[in-house]
Amino acid sequence: MNHFADLMIQQCWIDVKELFEFWVRSLDENGKPNKFDVNLYNHYLRANLMIGASAGDLLDFVAQMDDFELVPNLASFNLILKAMRQAKETEAAEKLLDAMDTSKTGVQKLDSASAKLRHQRYLWQRRHQRCHYHRWHHCIIYQLQSS
Repeated sequence: MNHFADLMIQQCWIDVKELFEFWVRSLDENGKPNKFDVNLYNHYLRANLMIGASAGDLLDFVAQMDDFELVPNLASFNLILKAMRQAKETEAAEKLLDAMDTSKTGVQKLDSASAKLRHQRYLWQRRHQRCHYHRWHHCIIYQLQSS
């Protein structure tokens, strides 16, 4: 684990990803699969984000958390939201925020990054009232570019 921490500090994201994947497939000293928690898995998500994984890829990785009996937390969803913001996938981000509000994972309190996206959505909705419907898409793009 010290090597993993060193790779994180040095931001060697490909190495972090590969080491995590190797470690997950390995067995511990008792011959059982290695156990990890959601925080360690979030480091794996971050590594994937930093090497260019799409929001869809990150959503797939979060879906795989079920296989490890892990429940995604706010940090997990925030990494996905960051990928969506980078790709300017506003509709997908809105759907994810709505799903976070109603999810059974207990993710109902939004931290500052999610709250900022929620506020931007509110501003987009207000701007939408002043825009013609066919120009709505351009309003969203303008808001993203100016933020």
